[in-house]
Amino acid sequence: MPSHPLTVPAALAIALALDLSAQTFTTPALLPGDATVAPSAGNQADPKIALGSGGSLVVWQDDRSSLIDSVFGGQAGGSSVPGNFDIYGVLVDSDGQPLTPAPILINGDSWDQNDPQVAWNGVEYLVVFESMRPTPNYRSIGIYGVRVTVAGTVRDPVPLRICDHPDLDERFPVVASAGGNWLIGWSNSTTSASMEGAIVTSGGAIQAKRTLVPAPAGSPPTNAQLASDGSRYVLVYSIAWGPEARASRFDANGNSLGAPIVLSTANGVTPAVGAHAGGFYVAWTGAGTVRGTPMDGNGVLAVPGGALVGPATLAAISGLGIGFDGQAWTVAYDQSPQAFAAKVANDGTVAQSARAIATSTRSLSVVTVGNGNGRTPVLWVDHRLSPVWGIDIADVFATTVDTAGNAQPEHVVTVSQPNQINSRIAGDPAIGYLVVYVSTTSGARRIMARHVDGFGNPSTSEPFLVHANDASIGFPDVACNGREFVVTWHQLQSTATNGPPPLVFCMRCTASGALLDPTPVRVMEGANPSTDAVGDTFLIAARYHHATLQSTAVLRGRRLDGGTGTFLDATPRVIQLGMSGLTDVVGLADRWLAVWGAVTGAFVLADGTALPPFHAADTAASSTRLMLAANAARDEAVLAYQYRTSSPHLTDVHVRRFRIDGTSPDPLLGPIVSNANQAQIRPTVASLDGEYLVLWADHRDHLDYEPGIGDVYAARLNSNGGVLDPNGVPLYDDPFGEGAAMLQRTGRGRALHVVSDLRDGAYRLSVGTYLGVGAERWSTVGRGVPGLRGIPAIDGHGTLRNGSAVELSVAGMPANAPGALVLGAAAVNVPLFGGVFVPRADLVLGMVGDAQGGWSLRLQWPAGVPAQSSLWFQAWVADSAAAQGLAATIGLRGTTP
Repeated sequence: MPSHPLTVPAALAIALALDLSAQTFTTPALLPGDATVAPSAGNQADPKIALGSGGSLVVWQDDRSSLIDSVFGGQAGGSSVPGNFDIYGVLVDSDGQPLTPAPILINGDSWDQNDPQVAWNGVEYLVVFESMRPTPNYRSIGIYGVRVTVAGTVRDPVPLRICDHPDLDERFPVVASAGGNWLIGWSNSTTSASMEGAIVTSGGAIQAKRTLVPAPAGSPPTNAQLASDGSRYVLVYSIAWGPEARASRFDANGNSLGAPIVLSTANGVTPAVGAHAGGFYVAWTGAGTVRGTPMDGNGVLAVPGGALVGPATLAAISGLGIGFDGQAWTVAYDQSPQAFAAKVANDGTVAQSARAIATSTRSLSVVTVGNGNGRTPVLWVDHRLSPVWGIDIADVFATTVDTAGNAQPEHVVTVSQPNQINSRIAGDPAIGYLVVYVSTTSGARRIMARHVDGFGNPSTSEPFLVHANDASIGFPDVACNGREFVVTWHQLQSTATNGPPPLVFCMRCTASGALLDPTPVRVMEGANPSTDAVGDTFLIAARYHHATLQSTAVLRGRRLDGGTGTFLDATPRVIQLGMSGLTDVVGLADRWLAVWGAVTGAFVLADGTALPPFHAADTAASSTRLMLAANAARDEAVLAYQYRTSSPHLTDVHVRRFRIDGTSPDPLLGPIVSNANQAQIRPTVASLDGEYLVLWADHRDHLDYEPGIGDVYAARLNSNGGVLDPNGVPLYDDPFGEGAAMLQRTGRGRALHVVSDLRDGAYRLSVGTYLGVGAERWSTVGRGVPGLRGIPAIDGHGTLRNGSAVELSVAGMPANAPGALVLGAAAVNVPLFGGVFVPRADLVLGMVGDAQGGWSLRLQWPAGVPAQSSLWFQAWVADSAAAQGLAATIGLRGTTP
């Protein structure tokens, strides 16, 4: 791009004082766009519903935070260690449609929260659930509760501790409300335990615990459900693992109202109960049937033995629910892949025998029913959106059944914005930076990319799509050769142990989002690809392993010409035989450095020849997470990696530097960046001018056994590898967790940091800027105007000291477009043409972009400008695609040190 020298007139030396924050990290901002509400990624299970005022509250257990893994992999990886199911909810209307696009996080404490139940007391909801918590002897499960207002506000961010004995597990809670309070019941973990209970008042006070069901002979009560008619409670349950179903009655204070009532002695009994102000209805499964009967407040059954509400022969049922629509009862159950519902009159007459109300293309289970006015909501767990890949297997669906038994169309209740995970960054100051990530919803994944400038400002309101498929695609990476970007990812081919290995694909694109390849280009068989450029050439490396044909994995690479999209290697070339773990690749001046597994490395020459491997660092881990970055001269690479000696809870972050000749100035283990309590994992690194910056996920304030949840910490190292922040700096720190971070050097002393931050029920990307030691104090302000290539980017370089050289650059203009650069000693911030005209127009310079849409200007920073004072710059460009024919950059502010 052409560069134009200029001396700034002395008039511009009159600058305004700036209250510049001393913070090194700018406040991160959420990247806009990619926010269309869709079925939520992750597993949503065990739904329950309660009718309130003007709608209902649906609650469920949810493992969406497992979408970012941790030390163990936890629940998401099928591990036996505790996972991180949380309790979510959503308010729905009378048709069962969500009233808000984002779910409510009811409780997201460490480890598992399971088996939610919900009840309305006439003013607000109480959600009760199991919660796993640490004890001196490892862990225990207890019963906790959270009150939720009619507007969906969580009243108890610290949940009510209803019962949690450290040496017992309290399980399987039930809840209902009478007289403005709630009765909660639960089972203890011993094989002959009773069923206990307690009253929780509307004010959140927990009254004395009492026994609801004395310990029966043979087994504890199971399959319990609880309902209230507003003044009394009925608790139904099985004993002796199901050969008998019983019902127990209680007054509004939880006192017993007599001996239990035997409902059925049929084999395999699972009971259910529903209620409204006029009474109760009880039903049960057994001997391949569903039967039910009304029951009055005195425990009298209208139809002893129950009336048959479904076919005489049924398969196993995982969910049986009862609701009332204001006129009649709805009894629903599952016979996967279908859900069925019957209508029953108040006198027990079956008005409409059970018929299908929903059909899944895969399978469904755990049917539950709520009360309604004119119709009853029916919910279930459905697997129709789940592909065969990955962990995303369950969603909560719903329908409503009217008084005649007719069902409305099925719909998903558990919805949110897409989760944005696995982000990577590449680029340079001339063309900007590309943030690539996986955008995932239930059963679907998209590789997305968006262009940002060196300050993290996006040029467009939406990212562009690189590739979309089901959950078989993932692990993207991106690299830039100064003109083109290459995005890589892998796609699973089979879930079988001896099935074909994954495939690696790539696509080339420009900074403006133009895809240079019409379809994804198959690179090779392999998984977890990594790529970087040396000159115009990209090296794509991936781990290849065929369980039947190979005893060990192989690291292979293939070179791609960025300009033509032609492979320079006819077939993949072996970098290392017998490798394991994840891989990263970084381009240096004339070669690549690849590091993998237990921190072993090898240089790959520009012609594709791999040099002998070497121990890149000393680690006791069999495999680890690592990340590489090159310095500005591209003659040194820095490696950040996880190090653990024994327990995964004690993982630390180390770094080690490598020169282009293969030597390292650091010891084999390398400097330790963080060894705080618990685990520090998934490091990422950037090499800046005179220092290095490392970010990682940190569990010092969380439990390591929990996937996804953690904070993001940062630390600086000087040019000799000395750690400047031995305790780390908390960059992202809140109770709900930030799972992953990425860094990218953007210029002299500056870097972008991108983090997946759990907010409003989804991991969303936030981006901010880091200013290093001696970094040039440039920042952006205002709002640009998009044109043909989005919002043009403006950047500045120079120390901004008296008389120093300064360079301004503009990118993202139309080719050869004319425009004007406005300079001012003050900011006026006037709305104009859909953007903001930022500088006072003290000086206006004509400009013409080059064929690539770029322009630059060299000038001398004025002498005698007081410290902490500023100049403002902004470019306005002729652009026929802009709303008013003019596109504009964001305002750029330069501040003297």
